[in-house]
Amino acid sequence: MNLTLPLATHIRIDDVGWFEGRDLRTVGRPSSTGMPRIHHPLDVRVVNEIGKALNTHIHCNMVLGEWDKNNRLRGVPHVTWDEAGWDAAGKLDMKLAEAYFDELEASEYIDFGLHALMHGYYVDGKQKIEAHHYPFAREFERGEVDSPALPIEEFELLVDLFFKIYDDWGFKKPVISFGSPNGSYGTPMDDYNIKMAHVIHQRGIRSWKWAWPKVDRIDTCGGIACMPSIEMVPWNVYDVDPDLMTFTFADPATRRCPDICTHWPNFLRYNPENNFERVEKWKNYFRRITSPFGMMLARDVNEAASQTFYSKYAEVNAVNGGYRVVFDAVDKVDSELVRKEFYVSLKGGEQIKACDGGSFILAEKREDHDLYKIVRNEGVSAVVLKI
Repeated sequence: MNLTLPLATHIRIDDVGWFEGRDLRTVGRPSSTGMPRIHHPLDVRVVNEIGKALNTHIHCNMVLGEWDKNNRLRGVPHVTWDEAGWDAAGKLDMKLAEAYFDELEASEYIDFGLHALMHGYYVDGKQKIEAHHYPFAREFERGEVDSPALPIEEFELLVDLFFKIYDDWGFKKPVISFGSPNGSYGTPMDDYNIKMAHVIHQRGIRSWKWAWPKVDRIDTCGGIACMPSIEMVPWNVYDVDPDLMTFTFADPATRRCPDICTHWPNFLRYNPENNFERVEKWKNYFRRITSPFGMMLARDVNEAASQTFYSKYAEVNAVNGGYRVVFDAVDKVDSELVRKEFYVSLKGGEQIKACDGGSFILAEKREDHDLYKIVRNEGVSAVVLKI
């Protein structure tokens, strides 16, 4: 068949928000970003420039513990390595922090996600595990993970503290997604994950970056879209030259991941002033890996979720003179992110000439196929694309 509904991917960057980059796990502290220097406002600006070059919003999962200028984390068990003496306020370089904040707030092509406070789970002054939301997974693992999650009251406290620090600084952007440190255990239908989904849903979050491959393209959990990911390069690799990168989606099995998982250092240079030398290379890289037939780069995480629901659930049939796309299964999805518009890829020299039940535009002309945007009419359960 010459027509398919492409998988829409988006770019996610974990661990944005650290000041200290160094990996300090040898002394019981966080790995941070693994970047051997303090992070600079230009580290934010280059991410925004890459998004601008691609005309897509890059999704940044935020870590806010070091921003705790009111010491809200003092006395909170398991959140820091110094429960009683926590003093982020006394250590903050406010001039740097304010410049950093200004870059984040001004970044038109960056969206925010909830990631972590200090990323790990701490016991007796040392980090026990970095998977803070699932700190017991390795203690109780017997083949399958057994009851790995925090008590839901503790998870709710973590979320509340994240947003209190967020509000202390006056961030204005909505936090639209969630990504658990070191990935998510179990499946979206496990009771502890459903409870977590309800907590973040109340905060306006509608997507969950599901880092473990137990989701087929996309799934739902308590009204949250769970999106599996593929890691581009190791989390702590910096000074990456995109021209030397292999094709991230070379294995067809990986072309089921709407989330390209990256980490902040991957886009950075040791000297932050040099960050911008590779913006054009990153633009070309992401265009190259999302250009094959059946793939596309979404404009943001919400578009990626909606299109991926269509690619998974819409039924496509060849009919006389074209193709029929049926939405019965799409319209049963428990997600507010499903839109009335979607994309199709069409190859073989064929072109859409009319759309019964909707409208269409040519979104992008590619070397071996075309990408069309289809908008459904209100109330229709199917459209017919006439070729």
